[in-house]
Amino acid sequence: MELKGAETMKDNDPQNNLDQNREEANEHHEDANTQQTNSYEVLENSSEQGSNESAVPAGGATSKVWMGVSLVLFGLLIVMAVFNPFGSTSASGGTVATVNGVSISKDKLYDELVSVAGEQALDGLIMKELIDQEFSNAKLTIADEDIDKEYNNFKSGAGSEEEFQMYLMQSGMTEERLRGEMRLRVQLAKLLGPDVTVTDEEVLDFYQQNQSKWGAPEMVKVSHILVENKEEADAILAELKNGADFAKLAAEKSIDPGSKDNGGVYDFFPRGTMVPEFEEAAFGMKNGELSDVVPTDYGFHIIKTLEHKEAEVKLEDKKEEIVGLLTQNKVLSLAGSWYQGVEEKSEINNSLKPVEPEKAEETTETTDPSDTDGTNGNESTNDAAAGNEKTEEPAS
Repeated sequence: MELKGAETMKDNDPQNNLDQNREEANEHHEDANTQQTNSYEVLENSSEQGSNESAVPAGGATSKVWMGVSLVLFGLLIVMAVFNPFGSTSASGGTVATVNGVSISKDKLYDELVSVAGEQALDGLIMKELIDQEFSNAKLTIADEDIDKEYNNFKSGAGSEEEFQMYLMQSGMTEERLRGEMRLRVQLAKLLGPDVTVTDEEVLDFYQQNQSKWGAPEMVKVSHILVENKEEADAILAELKNGADFAKLAAEKSIDPGSKDNGGVYDFFPRGTMVPEFEEAAFGMKNGELSDVVPTDYGFHIIKTLEHKEAEVKLEDKKEEIVGLLTQNKVLSLAGSWYQGVEEKSEINNSLKPVEPEKAEETTETTDPSDTDGTNGNESTNDAAAGNEKTEEPAS
Protein backbone atom coordinates (compact mmCIF):
# COMPACT_ATOMS: atom_id res chain seq x y z
CA MET A 1 0.00 0.00 0.00
CA GLU A 2 1.63 3.19 -1.22
CA LEU A 3 1.69 5.92 1.41
CA LYS A 4 3.08 8.62 -0.81
CA GLY A 5 -0.35 9.68 -1.94
CA ALA A 6 -0.70 12.89 0.01
CA GLU A 7 -2.03 15.81 -1.98
CA THR A 8 0.69 17.99 -3.41
CA MET A 9 0.84 21.70 -2.76
CA LYS A 10 1.25 22.57 -6.41
CA ASP A 11 -2.32 23.69 -7.08
CA ASN A 12 -2.23 25.94 -4.05
CA ASP A 13 1.39 26.99 -4.50
CA PRO A 14 1.36 30.78 -4.31
CA GLN A 15 4.44 30.82 -6.53
CA ASN A 16 2.03 30.22 -9.41
CA ASN A 17 0.15 33.34 -8.38
CA LEU A 18 3.39 35.29 -8.26
CA ASP A 19 4.28 34.16 -11.76
CA GLN A 20 0.85 35.22 -12.93
CA ASN A 21 1.29 38.60 -11.29
CA ARG A 22 4.64 39.09 -12.97
CA GLU A 23 3.05 38.29 -16.33
CA GLU A 24 0.44 40.89 -15.55
CA ALA A 25 3.24 43.33 -14.82
CA ASN A 26 4.57 42.79 -18.31
CA GLU A 27 1.11 43.40 -19.69
CA HIS A 28 1.01 46.66 -17.76
CA HIS A 29 4.26 47.66 -19.38
CA GLU A 30 3.14 46.75 -22.89
CA ASP A 31 -0.44 47.99 -22.83
CA ALA A 32 -1.01 51.67 -22.12
CA ASN A 33 -4.69 51.12 -21.51
CA THR A 34 -3.93 48.47 -18.93
CA GLN A 35 -1.56 50.88 -17.22
CA GLN A 36 -4.45 53.27 -16.70
CA THR A 37 -5.93 51.02 -14.04
CA ASN A 38 -8.44 52.63 -11.73
CA SER A 39 -6.63 52.83 -8.43
CA TYR A 40 -9.77 52.33 -6.38
CA GLU A 41 -10.53 49.12 -8.27
CA VAL A 42 -6.99 47.97 -7.59
CA LEU A 43 -7.50 48.36 -3.86
CA GLU A 44 -11.00 46.93 -4.03
CA ASN A 45 -9.74 43.85 -5.83
CA SER A 46 -7.18 43.36 -3.11
CA SER A 47 -9.95 42.26 -0.78
CA GLU A 48 -10.35 39.16 -2.94
CA GLN A 49 -6.74 38.13 -2.36
CA GLY A 50 -6.16 35.88 0.58
CA SER A 51 -3.02 35.01 2.36
CA ASN A 52 -2.75 31.92 0.17
CA GLU A 53 -1.49 34.18 -2.58
CA SER A 54 1.78 34.68 -0.84
CA ALA A 55 4.83 32.53 -1.14
CA VAL A 56 8.54 32.55 -0.96
CA PRO A 57 9.79 32.02 -4.49
CA ALA A 58 12.87 30.09 -5.41
CA GLY A 59 15.84 32.00 -4.19
CA GLY A 60 14.63 32.09 -0.64
CA ALA A 61 13.74 35.72 -0.07
CA THR A 62 10.36 36.61 1.35
CA SER A 63 10.56 40.06 -0.17
CA LYS A 64 10.65 38.54 -3.62
CA VAL A 65 7.04 37.59 -3.14
CA TRP A 66 6.25 41.17 -2.45
CA MET A 67 7.02 41.87 -6.08
CA GLY A 68 3.74 40.14 -6.81
CA VAL A 69 1.97 41.79 -3.92
CA SER A 70 3.29 45.18 -5.03
CA LEU A 71 1.22 44.97 -8.20
CA VAL A 72 -1.86 45.51 -6.05
CA LEU A 73 -0.86 49.16 -5.73
CA PHE A 74 1.12 49.44 -8.94
CA GLY A 75 -1.80 50.98 -10.84
CA LEU A 76 -1.75 53.95 -8.49
CA LEU A 77 1.83 54.80 -9.37
CA ILE A 78 1.20 54.40 -13.08
CA VAL A 79 -1.78 56.74 -13.18
CA MET A 80 0.03 59.26 -11.02
CA ALA A 81 2.92 59.22 -13.48
CA VAL A 82 0.56 59.69 -16.42
CA PHE A 83 -1.27 62.51 -14.68
CA ASN A 84 1.99 64.42 -14.18
CA PRO A 85 4.03 63.39 -17.22
CA PHE A 86 6.35 66.37 -17.07
CA GLY A 87 7.85 65.76 -13.65
CA SER A 88 8.29 68.99 -11.74
CA THR A 89 7.60 71.17 -14.76
CA SER A 90 4.35 73.03 -14.23
CA ALA A 91 4.45 75.71 -16.91
CA SER A 92 1.90 75.34 -19.70
CA GLY A 93 2.63 75.70 -23.37
CA GLY A 94 5.74 74.60 -25.18
CA THR A 95 6.21 72.11 -27.96
CA VAL A 96 6.70 68.43 -27.30
CA ALA A 97 6.83 67.26 -30.93
CA THR A 98 6.58 68.45 -34.52
CA VAL A 99 5.10 66.57 -37.46
CA ASN A 100 6.10 67.91 -40.87
CA GLY A 101 6.59 71.30 -39.31
CA VAL A 102 3.32 71.24 -37.37
CA SER A 103 3.81 71.59 -33.62
CA ILE A 104 2.15 69.45 -30.97
CA SER A 105 1.98 71.48 -27.79
CA LYS A 106 2.46 70.35 -24.25
CA ASP A 107 -1.04 71.61 -23.46
CA LYS A 108 -2.53 69.44 -26.22
CA LEU A 109 -0.68 66.41 -24.92
CA TYR A 110 -1.84 67.17 -21.41
CA ASP A 111 -5.47 67.54 -22.54
CA GLU A 112 -5.22 64.23 -24.39
CA LEU A 113 -3.83 62.48 -21.33
CA VAL A 114 -6.62 63.89 -19.18
CA SER A 115 -9.26 62.75 -21.66
CA VAL A 116 -7.77 59.26 -21.86
CA ALA A 117 -6.69 58.64 -18.27
CA GLY A 118 -7.52 61.71 -16.25
CA GLU A 119 -10.32 60.16 -14.22
CA GLN A 120 -8.24 57.12 -13.31
CA ALA A 121 -5.25 59.30 -12.45
CA LEU A 122 -7.33 61.59 -10.29
CA ASP A 123 -8.84 58.58 -8.54
CA GLY A 124 -5.29 57.51 -7.73
CA LEU A 125 -4.40 60.91 -6.30
CA ILE A 126 -7.63 60.97 -4.29
CA MET A 127 -6.83 57.54 -2.89
CA LYS A 128 -3.34 58.62 -1.88
CA GLU A 129 -4.69 61.78 -0.24
CA LEU A 130 -7.35 59.85 1.69
CA ILE A 131 -4.77 57.39 2.98
CA ASP A 132 -2.48 60.27 3.97
CA GLN A 133 -5.35 61.94 5.85
CA GLU A 134 -6.33 58.74 7.66
CA PHE A 135 -2.71 58.19 8.58
CA SER A 136 -2.42 61.72 9.95
CA ASN A 137 -5.73 61.50 11.82
CA ALA A 138 -4.51 58.32 13.51
CA LYS A 139 -1.42 60.28 14.64
CA LEU A 140 0.85 57.71 13.02
CA THR A 141 4.30 58.46 11.67
CA ILE A 142 6.70 56.93 9.18
CA ALA A 143 10.43 57.02 9.66
CA ASP A 144 12.81 56.91 6.73
CA GLU A 145 14.10 53.68 8.24
CA ASP A 146 10.67 52.07 7.76
CA ILE A 147 10.68 52.84 4.05
CA ASP A 148 14.34 51.88 3.70
CA LYS A 149 13.64 48.50 5.29
CA GLU A 150 10.74 47.75 2.96
CA TYR A 151 12.69 48.94 -0.06
CA ASN A 152 15.84 47.00 0.79
CA ASN A 153 13.89 43.82 1.54
CA PHE A 154 12.13 44.16 -1.77
CA LYS A 155 15.33 44.85 -3.67
CA SER A 156 17.30 42.03 -2.07
CA GLY A 157 14.52 39.64 -3.00
CA ALA A 158 14.99 40.43 -6.67
CA GLY A 159 18.35 38.70 -6.69
CA SER A 160 21.16 40.52 -8.43
CA GLU A 161 21.22 44.22 -9.27
CA GLU A 162 20.71 43.27 -12.90
CA GLU A 163 17.59 41.25 -12.05
CA PHE A 164 16.24 44.12 -9.97
CA GLN A 165 16.70 46.60 -12.81
CA MET A 166 15.06 44.15 -15.20
CA TYR A 167 12.06 43.92 -12.87
CA LEU A 168 11.77 47.71 -12.78
CA MET A 169 11.93 47.90 -16.55
CA GLN A 170 9.36 45.16 -17.10
CA SER A 171 7.02 46.74 -14.57
CA GLY A 172 7.42 50.28 -15.89
CA MET A 173 8.71 51.30 -12.45
CA THR A 174 11.47 53.62 -11.32
CA GLU A 175 13.34 53.34 -8.04
CA GLU A 176 11.77 56.60 -6.89
CA ARG A 177 8.24 55.38 -7.56
CA LEU A 178 9.03 52.05 -5.95
CA ARG A 179 10.07 53.89 -2.80
CA GLY A 180 6.77 55.77 -2.98
CA GLU A 181 4.96 52.46 -3.09
CA MET A 182 6.93 51.20 -0.12
CA ARG A 183 5.72 54.27 1.79
CA LEU A 184 2.12 53.47 0.88
CA ARG A 185 2.64 49.88 1.96
CA VAL A 186 4.03 50.97 5.33
CA GLN A 187 1.05 53.29 5.81
CA LEU A 188 -1.45 50.51 5.18
CA ALA A 189 0.46 48.17 7.47
CA LYS A 190 0.42 50.71 10.30
CA LEU A 191 -3.26 51.56 9.74
CA LEU A 192 -4.62 48.03 9.37
CA GLY A 193 -1.94 45.96 11.07
CA PRO A 194 -3.54 46.18 14.53
CA ASP A 195 -6.61 44.41 13.09
CA VAL A 196 -4.52 41.50 11.79
CA THR A 197 -3.52 38.39 13.71
CA VAL A 198 -1.12 35.75 12.43
CA THR A 199 -1.23 32.47 14.35
CA ASP A 200 1.65 30.10 15.01
CA GLU A 201 -0.27 27.48 13.06
CA GLU A 202 -0.38 29.73 9.99
CA VAL A 203 3.34 30.43 10.29
CA LEU A 204 4.17 26.73 10.58
CA ASP A 205 1.90 25.83 7.67
CA PHE A 206 3.47 28.48 5.46
CA TYR A 207 6.97 27.41 6.47
CA GLN A 208 6.30 23.76 5.71
CA GLN A 209 4.69 24.48 2.35
CA ASN A 210 7.56 26.70 1.25
CA GLN A 211 10.59 25.03 2.83
CA SER A 212 11.92 23.82 -0.49
CA LYS A 213 12.11 27.38 -1.74
CA TRP A 214 14.58 28.23 1.03
CA GLY A 215 16.76 25.20 0.39
CA ALA A 216 16.54 21.60 1.54
CA PRO A 217 13.71 21.12 4.06
CA GLU A 218 13.80 18.95 7.16
CA MET A 219 13.65 15.29 6.13
CA VAL A 220 13.47 11.94 7.85
CA LYS A 221 14.27 8.35 6.93
CA VAL A 222 12.16 5.60 8.51
CA SER A 223 11.31 1.93 8.51
CA HIS A 224 7.72 0.84 9.04
CA ILE A 225 5.49 -2.17 9.16
CA LEU A 226 1.86 -1.88 8.03
CA VAL A 227 -0.85 -4.39 9.00
CA GLU A 228 -4.63 -4.43 8.76
CA ASN A 229 -5.69 -4.77 12.40
CA LYS A 230 -4.52 -3.39 15.72
CA GLU A 231 -4.22 -6.76 17.44
CA GLU A 232 -1.60 -7.92 14.96
CA ALA A 233 0.18 -4.57 15.21
CA ASP A 234 0.29 -4.83 19.01
CA ALA A 235 1.77 -8.33 18.74
CA ILE A 236 4.46 -7.20 16.28
CA LEU A 237 5.32 -4.22 18.47
CA ALA A 238 5.80 -6.55 21.43
CA GLU A 239 8.17 -8.73 19.38
CA LEU A 240 10.20 -5.70 18.34
CA LYS A 241 10.50 -4.51 21.91
CA ASN A 242 11.82 -7.96 22.79
CA GLY A 243 14.60 -7.64 20.22
CA ALA A 244 13.09 -9.06 17.02
CA ASP A 245 14.65 -7.97 13.72
CA PHE A 246 12.63 -5.10 12.20
CA ALA A 247 13.56 -5.80 8.57
CA LYS A 248 12.69 -9.48 8.89
CA LEU A 249 9.28 -8.78 10.44
CA ALA A 250 8.60 -6.14 7.77
CA ALA A 251 9.30 -8.65 5.02
CA GLU A 252 7.09 -11.26 6.70
CA LYS A 253 4.21 -9.20 8.06
CA SER A 254 3.92 -5.84 6.28
CA ILE A 255 1.22 -5.36 3.66
CA ASP A 256 2.87 -2.25 2.18
CA PRO A 257 4.25 -3.34 -1.22
CA GLY A 258 6.29 -0.14 -1.50
CA SER A 259 8.59 -0.97 1.40
CA LYS A 260 8.23 -4.56 2.67
CA ASP A 261 10.88 -5.97 0.34
CA ASN A 262 13.56 -3.52 1.52
CA GLY A 263 13.05 -3.95 5.24
CA GLY A 264 10.18 -1.48 5.47
CA VAL A 265 12.47 1.46 4.67
CA TYR A 266 11.25 4.76 3.25
CA ASP A 267 14.17 6.92 2.26
CA PHE A 268 14.39 10.59 3.22
CA PHE A 269 11.17 12.51 2.68
CA PRO A 270 9.99 16.00 3.74
CA ARG A 271 6.78 16.96 5.43
CA GLY A 272 3.73 16.94 3.22
CA THR A 273 4.68 13.62 1.61
CA MET A 274 2.97 11.09 3.89
CA VAL A 275 -0.36 11.16 5.67
CA PRO A 276 -0.36 13.48 8.72
CA GLU A 277 -0.51 10.77 11.41
CA PHE A 278 2.45 8.97 9.89
CA GLU A 279 4.50 12.16 9.59
CA GLU A 280 3.73 13.31 13.12
CA ALA A 281 5.16 10.09 14.51
CA ALA A 282 8.13 9.91 12.14
CA PHE A 283 9.28 13.51 12.61
CA GLY A 284 8.51 13.49 16.32
CA MET A 285 10.93 10.72 17.27
CA LYS A 286 14.67 10.62 17.77
CA ASN A 287 16.95 8.43 15.67
CA GLY A 288 16.45 4.75 16.54
CA GLU A 289 13.21 5.36 18.43
CA LEU A 290 10.23 3.04 17.94
CA SER A 291 6.67 4.35 17.77
CA ASP A 292 3.54 2.98 19.35
CA VAL A 293 0.91 1.62 16.96
CA VAL A 294 -0.11 4.46 14.60
CA PRO A 295 -3.57 4.16 12.99
CA THR A 296 -4.19 5.74 9.56
CA ASP A 297 -6.65 5.21 6.73
CA TYR A 298 -4.24 2.61 5.35
CA GLY A 299 -4.18 0.43 8.46
CA PHE A 300 -1.95 0.22 11.53
CA HIS A 301 1.71 1.20 11.43
CA ILE A 302 4.77 0.59 13.56
CA ILE A 303 7.40 3.18 12.68
CA LYS A 304 11.09 3.35 13.48
CA THR A 305 12.90 6.62 12.82
CA LEU A 306 16.30 5.87 11.33
CA GLU A 307 17.81 9.29 10.60
CA HIS A 308 16.96 12.99 10.58
CA LYS A 309 18.25 15.67 8.22
CA GLU A 310 17.81 19.16 9.59
CA ALA A 311 16.38 21.86 7.35
CA GLU A 312 18.93 24.19 5.80
CA VAL A 313 16.77 27.07 7.00
CA LYS A 314 14.94 26.51 10.27
CA LEU A 315 11.56 27.91 11.23
CA GLU A 316 13.14 30.09 13.92
CA ASP A 317 15.33 31.71 11.25
CA LYS A 318 12.36 32.64 9.08
CA LYS A 319 9.57 33.20 11.57
CA GLU A 320 9.86 36.99 11.69
CA GLU A 321 9.91 37.21 7.90
CA ILE A 322 6.94 34.88 7.55
CA VAL A 323 4.89 36.79 10.13
CA GLY A 324 5.66 40.00 8.26
CA LEU A 325 4.67 38.51 4.94
CA LEU A 326 1.43 36.97 6.18
CA THR A 327 0.58 40.21 7.99
CA GLN A 328 1.21 42.20 4.81
CA ASN A 329 -1.02 39.91 2.78
CA LYS A 330 -3.81 40.08 5.35
CA VAL A 331 -3.50 43.86 5.36
CA LEU A 332 -3.91 43.87 1.59
CA SER A 333 -6.94 41.60 1.88
CA LEU A 334 -8.54 44.16 4.22
CA ALA A 335 -7.50 47.19 2.19
CA GLY A 336 -10.37 47.13 -0.31
CA SER A 337 -13.25 47.21 2.17
CA TRP A 338 -11.32 49.59 4.45
CA TYR A 339 -10.74 52.08 1.64
CA GLN A 340 -14.35 51.87 0.51
CA GLY A 341 -15.45 52.82 4.02
CA VAL A 342 -13.01 55.75 4.10
CA GLU A 343 -14.22 56.94 0.72
CA GLU A 344 -17.89 56.74 1.71
CA LYS A 345 -17.42 58.85 4.83
CA SER A 346 -15.37 61.50 3.02
CA GLU A 347 -16.53 64.55 1.10
CA ILE A 348 -14.98 64.22 -2.34
CA ASN A 349 -15.63 66.63 -5.21
CA ASN A 350 -14.26 65.09 -8.38
CA SER A 351 -14.60 67.42 -11.36
CA LEU A 352 -13.66 64.68 -13.83
CA LYS A 353 -16.45 62.30 -12.88
CA PRO A 354 -19.65 62.57 -14.92
CA VAL A 355 -22.30 64.52 -13.03
CA GLU A 356 -25.37 62.42 -12.35
CA PRO A 357 -28.70 64.21 -12.83
CA GLU A 358 -30.09 65.35 -9.51
CA LYS A 359 -33.16 63.47 -8.46
CA ALA A 360 -36.28 65.53 -8.04
CA GLU A 361 -37.35 65.92 -4.47
CA GLU A 362 -40.05 63.50 -3.50
CA THR A 363 -43.01 64.94 -1.62
CA THR A 364 -45.99 63.35 -0.03
CA GLU A 365 -48.31 65.88 -1.64
CA THR A 366 -49.75 65.44 -5.14
CA THR A 367 -50.25 68.29 -7.55
CA ASP A 368 -53.59 68.92 -9.27
CA PRO A 369 -52.93 69.53 -12.99
CA SER A 370 -55.63 72.19 -13.00
CA ASP A 371 -54.04 74.02 -10.08
CA THR A 372 -52.23 76.84 -11.87
CA ASP A 373 -51.32 78.82 -8.77
CA GLY A 374 -49.59 75.89 -7.14
CA THR A 375 -51.81 75.92 -4.07
CA ASN A 376 -53.34 72.56 -4.94
CA GLY A 377 -56.61 73.80 -3.50
CA ASN A 378 -55.18 74.07 -0.04
CA GLU A 379 -55.78 77.81 0.14
CA SER A 380 -59.53 77.59 -0.50
CA THR A 381 -59.80 74.65 1.79
CA ASN A 382 -58.10 76.56 4.53
CA ASP A 383 -60.38 79.54 3.91
CA ALA A 384 -63.42 77.32 4.17
CA ALA A 385 -62.15 75.94 7.41
CA ALA A 386 -61.61 79.46 8.66
CA GLY A 387 -65.12 80.42 7.59
CA ASN A 388 -66.56 77.53 9.49
CA GLU A 389 -64.77 78.72 12.56
CA LYS A 390 -66.27 82.20 12.08
CA THR A 391 -69.84 80.95 11.74
CA GLU A 392 -69.70 78.79 14.79
CA GLU A 393 -71.17 81.06 17.48
CA PRO A 394 -71.02 79.91 21.03
CA ALA A 395 -74.36 78.92 22.48
CA SER A 396 -75.99 81.66 24.48
